[in-house]
Amino acid sequence: MERGSDPGPPQKKEQEEDDEEEEKESNKRVLRSILARKHPDIRHKPNKKDLDPNTSDFAAKLEKFDERLLRLNDDDDEEIQIPSRSHWKDICLGIWGMKDDKEIINRVKAASTEQDFEIFTDGWYNDNGGSGCGVILQEGCHRPIVAASKVIPREEFVSPFHLQLEGVALGVKLAKKYNTLSFRLYCPSEAVSSFVMQNWISKDECCCAGGDWEKVESRCKDCSKLLMFTGHHEDHDKAFQLSKEIFSDISDLQTIGLRWFDVSEGQSKAAYHVAKLQQDKELNLMEISNSKELWDLIYAEAFALFLE
Repeated sequence: MERGSDPGPPQKKEQEEDDEEEEKESNKRVLRSILARKHPDIRHKPNKKDLDPNTSDFAAKLEKFDERLLRLNDDDDEEIQIPSRSHWKDICLGIWGMKDDKEIINRVKAASTEQDFEIFTDGWYNDNGGSGCGVILQEGCHRPIVAASKVIPREEFVSPFHLQLEGVALGVKLAKKYNTLSFRLYCPSEAVSSFVMQNWISKDECCCAGGDWEKVESRCKDCSKLLMFTGHHEDHDKAFQLSKEIFSDISDLQTIGLRWFDVSEGQSKAAYHVAKLQQDKELNLMEISNSKELWDLIYAEAFALFLE
């Protein structure tokens, strides 16, 4: 047998890496195709082989796409088009561009019966004592609706943990204002999302009486602390009070039809950008879209899988 005719371990490892990469790309194409069919702002041209050329709508389904859309070819037969930044801005403003809060509130509440919304939160601070939190309320298909930022005064800054909890509280208040009755809230801190959800799930149970969990009207501070990561115990007094505010707002939403409450770990560069604004203000969609940097971040996150 000639030297080199038998592939050694390096060649085998290289082949395995190539196979793994090819599988990832294949999975990504499948996911893009699925999302393209579900996203209302993405146009998906089906494979020609899947269409019956004898049907009357054959030509219509294969007509040229809108010039305002960006064409993505996964293969020779399939095309996916996402809206350009400017075209997507027009789409979003056409749906959520009203300036009257009451009109937005009514539309969000009505839409909550048909879809889930998303709220992304984040906190920001620097070495000079500046800090704040930001949130963005958007449709499940990532169309933004409103955003809000809050300044945390230097004397009120406790820790990064408490800052992220302030972001969750701001996000819930935004949900409450706009009667958002079906939403998922995302926070970049695992410790904060865990603290909120574990205390929410068992908010009416305590074990301080004798070691067993018992039903109570409201969980006490000591039992709440048990569900906190050890490294954040010094924040607990303020965190406990803030969590009570969050749960009070959620309870108010439940009285008007909130179906469930969930905080998961998740990050948004756009929410982080809003946190850095260092203003106590709410931004409507026109203000959001007029900020080029913020709009570019939101657009990139909405169509991330298609822009890679």
